This record gives sequence, C-alpha cells and structure tokens, in this order.
Amino acid sequence: MKRLPIHRRIWNISHPFAKQRVLEIGGGHDPYAGVTHALDKFPHDNSQRAGDLVLSKGIEFFQGDLEDIPFRSDHKFDFTYISHVFEHVLDPKKAIGEINRVCTRGYLETPSPIREQIASLPEFRAFYGASPDQENFHHFFCWGSGSVLRVIPKTEATLWKYCGCRDGLVARELVGRAARRADLEILLPRMAKTTKLHFKAPIQLVVYPDFESACRDGYCAYSSSIGAARFWASWPLRLLSRRFGELRSLLANIEQTAREHE
Repeated sequence: MKRLPIHRRIWNISHPFAKQRVLEIGGGHDPYAGVTHALDKFPHDNSQRAGDLVLSKGIEFFQGDLEDIPFRSDHKFDFTYISHVFEHVLDPKKAIGEINRVCTRGYLETPSPIREQIASLPEFRAFYGASPDQENFHHFFCWGSGSVLRVIPKTEATLWKYCGCRDGLVARELVGRAARRADLEILLPRMAKTTKLHFKAPIQLVVYPDFESACRDGYCAYSSSIGAARFWASWPLRLLSRRFGELRSLLANIEQTAREHE
C-alpha cells in the first residue's frame, strides 16, 4: 500500500476528523493506507492500471467516475486521494467541480509534463513493452502547487511543443535525448516526474491552450521538474550516487546546449 511522506501523514493524523471518512478515487492495484471508501470507474478492467483492483478489509467500494462522483454534497469526506487519475479525465472542469463538491482537502498526483512527454515517446513505449499503436489514456499535462492545478490539453498540436524559456529549452533537449536513450527517464528523481497537490482548500483549475501561453503568464510547466532535477544532481550528499552523478553530467551538457539556443 502507498503512504504519503511521514510529515504529511503526521499533519493528516493530527486533524480531528482525519480518520473518519477517507476516500480514494481510482486507487486500483496500489491503494493508499487508511482509506475508508474507494471509488473506481472500471473495477474489472485493468487496461488503465498495472494490475487487479485491490481493496483492504472494511473498505466500502463504489463504482463511479471522477467526473460524476456518486456521493452527497452535504456529507463531505475529510480527506481524498486522487493519484494518477486526473490526467485520464475528459472534462477537467467538471472533475474539479466534483472533487470540490465532495471533499474538504486531499492529495492529487499526476505525471509531470516532462514525464508525460517522455512516456509518450515511441522509443520509451517500446523499451517498456508497450505497442506503438497502443491507446494512450492520458488527456492532459498537469502541474501546479497548493490548491492551484494548471493543465494543457494533450493533443498532437501540443505534445512536442515547448515554451521558449530556459527551462523549456532544457526540457526539449532532455526529451530529445530520451528518444535516443529510453532508459534516461530512470535518472530523473521522482520529484521531477510527478505533479503533487496537497490541497487544503477548493482546487482552482487554470487551463492553457499550450506551453508557451502558460509561460507568458508566468507559469512555465517545466520549472518545477527541471528545478528538482538540478537540485538532486547538485546536492552534496548525492556526490557518491552513480545515478545522480550521471544526471549531473547529463544536465551540465544539456544546460550548455540550451544556452547556445537562447
């Protein structure tokens, strides 16, 4: 079972209502600990998850959709987990409205934009055994912080487009190199590959048409991931790590290339 980091769990446990009603949406084969209610759209279909649905003893299961959650508005959940589900929705505004309707706070996680692009590479999919023509169920690039979630529709028009800032140029070069080396993604720290929202207020959704529009608005979709990669590559305690040593060399080379294209 998955668990949030210890400092996050302590904060949740300290809340007077934290252990009363805890909902997980789309927990699938690897649910979070401490859940009292589970919601899944496809309980018998594993095409969008890595294994059979797992439910611990005592969990109440409901079949339903993130865009149409089958619970009343007047009895909200005290905490809600939504991990690697939101990128699958078709109507993000409706999904956010439903989340805000049934819960007071929670945790939302998706792939980061750069992880989404790397995972969409034919070379990456082939490396991990996915058929090149296998359907991709992810419809949005997601990033943000706090209670603000920013998204860009994932389409043929946006998939390989990048913003022109330094982090955008680094991301473009990184994805390009991942196309030539499918295992490059393994070098990236998890912080660079995920978007995490620990929300304590209603989620605010901001939709952009493309990466450049978001960047012009002051919200580069890559800054958090590239910043995390730089941090882990330069952190002194990682000097003995072969993985982060390799990442450090890779980023130095990519940064030089990005500077040349500015």
